[in-house]
Amino acid sequence: MIGLPWLEAAGRQLRDQYRQQRLPHGLLIVGGSGLGADRLIQWLEGVLLCQHPDRAPCGQCHSCNLRLAGNHGDLLHLQPEGKGQQIKVGAVRELVSFSQGKAQYGQNQVVLVQQAERLNLAAANALLKVLEEPPAGTYMLLQSADPARLLPTIRSRLQWFRCPAPPVAEGQSWLEGQGVEQAAAELALALADHQPCNALMLATEDFMSRRQRCLELLRGQIERPSPNLEVLTGLLEQEPAQVLSIWRPWLADAARLAQAGTSVPLRNTDQADALQSLVGRYPTAALWLRLYDAVEQLRIQVEADNNLNWQLLLEQFWLSIPREIRRTA
Repeated sequence: MIGLPWLEAAGRQLRDQYRQQRLPHGLLIVGGSGLGADRLIQWLEGVLLCQHPDRAPCGQCHSCNLRLAGNHGDLLHLQPEGKGQQIKVGAVRELVSFSQGKAQYGQNQVVLVQQAERLNLAAANALLKVLEEPPAGTYMLLQSADPARLLPTIRSRLQWFRCPAPPVAEGQSWLEGQGVEQAAAELALALADHQPCNALMLATEDFMSRRQRCLELLRGQIERPSPNLEVLTGLLEQEPAQVLSIWRPWLADAARLAQAGTSVPLRNTDQADALQSLVGRYPTAALWLRLYDAVEQLRIQVEADNNLNWQLLLEQFWLSIPREIRRTA
């Protein structure tokens, strides 16, 4: 099966729909890799292309071997051209041409559009025409962790299938089964917003060390505001998205503490004492919300533009922290 216990029932449901000829030819799979959406999709592709439908995906037939080797003529993947990039209309024209052909191996044709929310307007409109009259024998799979960004007309043409999230206890049990210690599993799962596959990537000594350094620097700038930019050298060597993904939930925790007090649950459970100390010193929730909003705006810019000047943006944010503190005082 899929290899992720919280997705096994979902996989069986999709396979049963296919065997009963009830699987829609246009399917929007909602979820990201953190929940294992990529694993579910790979498995479903196997179901749709396997030459032994009664035990698909068998993993042994010629079609399965081609798929597993990444060389299946009846399978087409579309995705953004690069980090922060869009899916352009030329790629969708390739999809249209592909879908008008016939299956080479006697089963179906499968098209997967990954990160479908990144379709630009021209590409989305071109895809819409295909979805309005899906070719027989072709299954159109769209994956998105942010379906609200899709055109409403595309959303309405597809049947939605949401990747289920596991209960916390199941996610933690799975992480421990991957060799993660209990305390580390609890923390990683909280940091990953209870998405186990992402949590597994966070539960490494290397990431936790980098996280600790990022938080120490931010906490230091808030405790002892300084115009010194030399301390940012280490941050400039890290992936911008990762730095922001560390700061964002930490600042959100601080804002929640300022608004609701110590009874509020935190994602950064290991930072409770440090957060409570800082919020005790700066109890105004507006400060923490403004800092959170600034980091969120940075995240949006980083996601949208692969060529931005990360050093300049980081320095501007760093120097804004003392101003925001003075504004609150």
